[in-house]
Parts: sequence; structure tokens; C-alpha cells
Amino acid sequence: MQAFNAKCNRLHFAGDAKHLFITCGENRKARWSAMARNGLRVFLVGGEAAARTGLRRLLDRLGHVAVGEAACGARAAKEAQRRQAELLLVDAGGTVSEGIGLLSQLSGTGIACVAVAERFPAALMEAASAAGALGCLVRPFGEEQLAAALGLAALRAEELALLRSETRRLRTALEERKSIERAKGILMDRFGLHEQEAMRRLQQKSRGQNKKLAAVAREIILADERLCL
Repeated sequence: MQAFNAKCNRLHFAGDAKHLFITCGENRKARWSAMARNGLRVFLVGGEAAARTGLRRLLDRLGHVAVGEAACGARAAKEAQRRQAELLLVDAGGTVSEGIGLLSQLSGTGIACVAVAERFPAALMEAASAAGALGCLVRPFGEEQLAAALGLAALRAEELALLRSETRRLRTALEERKSIERAKGILMDRFGLHEQEAMRRLQQKSRGQNKKLAAVAREIILADERLCL
């Protein structure tokens, strides 16, 4: 909760894009510049139609593209994914319960969002966090505050995507290593081999069949399981 509050505070007082440039570091400056040139694909969720029209104008002036809008969270979740939105700009105003209900409908989209409201009590921030919010804006806000909030949220989303990708890669590598170790153990038990010889045979089979070592290991494990049935 403290981490999320800290994120919100940074966005509330971001001030302008210059401040964001200073705090993001050199690598983020380059990515921010690319985003500024290409614009973000933003989907508007909730709020009154007039308010969404105003946000569209702001986004247009900032060089971003409003790819769609919906008052209903359930419809927004489907449409935002279909239109390949990069960010959700969610109007979580009105009553706290309405804001929580709207945000809860967006929790499964996998798309980062920036929440907008007149105030952010703890329950609403929890709902925003569960929906994947990477920032929040307190009304009233101007063009510079919106630019900073969207830019920082987009950078955070990119970093999280890279982190998830690396986590998946490491998890896969760990599972493959476990399979290889298990296959080595099977060869050692069945043929009385030393560990190095078992590994050599695995590698030889991998090269001979032009398969990854982990794939060969899984075949050996499967064959051993069948023999044990």
C-alpha cells in the first residue's frame, strides 16, 4: 500500500514534463522522447460523455490517440483489448463504491491504467492498484499533469512487461535445468553411469536428434515413467 501511495504522490506532484525528464534518468529520457513522438493508444473509461470529450481533446493536443471509449467497465475491458490500447484512462469519480466497481471490472485486462478522481481514499486506491493502475490524477489537473501521469505510467508498464518476460525466461530455464538433472539421474540409475557420462550421452543424443537438451531430457523422463507403469 505504501508503494502505491508513493507512486500516486509522484504523479500528483509531477508538475511538468521537465521534472519527469530529470527523475527518469537517461534511458527513460530516450523512451519518453519516443513515446512523445509516436503517441500512446489510450482508451477512455467511465465518466460523463462530456468529460470524455474533454479528455480526448487533451490527448489530441499531447499527441496521443484516443482509440475508443466506454462508460461501462465490462465493455471497456473487451474493447480496449480488441483495439490494442496501451493505456486505460479511467474516470473513477462519483461515489467511492462506483469507482471501485468500475475499476474492479478492469482488473483482468492486463492493460496499465491511470485513474482519475476528485479524491483517492484508501479503498479506491486499493481498487485502482488491483486494476493495474500505475498512476492517479486528482481533479482538477491540466495538460502538463496529464502528460506526466501518462508518460510515467507508460514507462512503468514497459518496465513491468520486461520484468515479467525475464521472470518467465528464468522460470523456464529453471524447469529445463530440473528436467536435465532428473534425466541424468535416470540414466545413472538405469545404466550405472557416472554423472559426467550421463550428461555426455544426453548432449550426444541432443546433437544427434537436433533437439534442445531439455526436450531430450523430457523424452527420457516420459519413457522412464511409462516403463514404471
